[in-house]
Amino acid sequence: MVETSVNNNQQILDVSPLSKWKRFLTYLADLFLNFIIAFLFFNIVIFPVVKSATGYATLKQSYDAAFVNRSNLFYKNELVFKHSNVDDADLTTNIDKTFDEFLSFYVCEPTTLLPADSPYGVINKNEVIFHYFNDILDDADSFKTLFKNYDKVAYFIEDNSAYSGFTLKSEYKTALISYFTDGDLSNDAKVYYKQIKADIYVPMYYEVMVSIEENDLSFVSIDMSYLDCISEIDNFEQYFEIVTTICALASYLFAALLYYFFIPVLTENKKTLAQMFIRNHRIDFNSLRPIKTKQYCFSALFNILLNLCLVMFIPSLLIPFPVLFKFSILFYIGLISLAFNIVSLFFIIFNEYNRSWCDCLNAIVYVDNDTLDKIYAARGYK
Repeated sequence: MVETSVNNNQQILDVSPLSKWKRFLTYLADLFLNFIIAFLFFNIVIFPVVKSATGYATLKQSYDAAFVNRSNLFYKNELVFKHSNVDDADLTTNIDKTFDEFLSFYVCEPTTLLPADSPYGVINKNEVIFHYFNDILDDADSFKTLFKNYDKVAYFIEDNSAYSGFTLKSEYKTALISYFTDGDLSNDAKVYYKQIKADIYVPMYYEVMVSIEENDLSFVSIDMSYLDCISEIDNFEQYFEIVTTICALASYLFAALLYYFFIPVLTENKKTLAQMFIRNHRIDFNSLRPIKTKQYCFSALFNILLNLCLVMFIPSLLIPFPVLFKFSILFYIGLISLAFNIVSLFFIIFNEYNRSWCDCLNAIVYVDNDTLDKIYAARGYK
């Protein structure tokens, strides 16, 4: 970039743009400093206030009660067994581990020697799936049909004298019995174990869950049914997602306005915090003069939209990381903004003057302090 003097002696002033790595650093620093302000405002101010104003504590108490009751419905109805190394609230893991009791019903014999405190063996309640269909749903025929459909490898044979109407074939019993007596399995037995679990137990238990969602589940000492619990849980989760989304967006908007409007207005040459730390300035690309108010406002609005890529992480102190991606509004806003950020970063990398696409649209270029001093020293140039 050059500037020509107004007098008859032609002079040229070389103006170098901010180096690529400093422009890149400024871009990222603006992004993360804005995020940090929003993150702090969300956790210290806005979310605690909104929680108090919307009765969060009462709603959370009802949610926790429904969550516990949902699990207890399965335990009390003996559809799932508790396990000492698993939290009672972790229903999914306990269902998974209940497979061992289920399998032991078919593998063990009444004469099998098991430890005195072992939960395994030929105990009717261990066949939790048949127990549901036969004793709770009163539909043993559906169990029989489903069981035969899922047992494609034919591990089992029909046996009308057996409690569930099925018996595990002797070769599989022989291979799997050591799991319950010695806690060990041969390589072949490990294959049988995994296949019976994946091909029969898991899909059969899925059928149990589908049936419960259609027909409900209750227990005399629990004052909520399964569908009541699910409704209470869903209502709270919807409320929580809405409140968290609104608070995150409000926190971001406050932080962005503070960072890109109020702080620059209070500083010389309308500089952001990142520009102050890295010591650079924005000037008009064509005139090499300080940017106009219109350019400043356009740049600020554009950066506010670009920085939305991190908005979904504002509640990260409150919400487990994997759950953040389930907040659809924040996720899609962040995803769209991220796409624009990638394009903008490519502009900085490949542009001759290290400008983002916002800088190009807005006729702005970043320069360091030394370059700006040279421009000020040449005030007779235009």
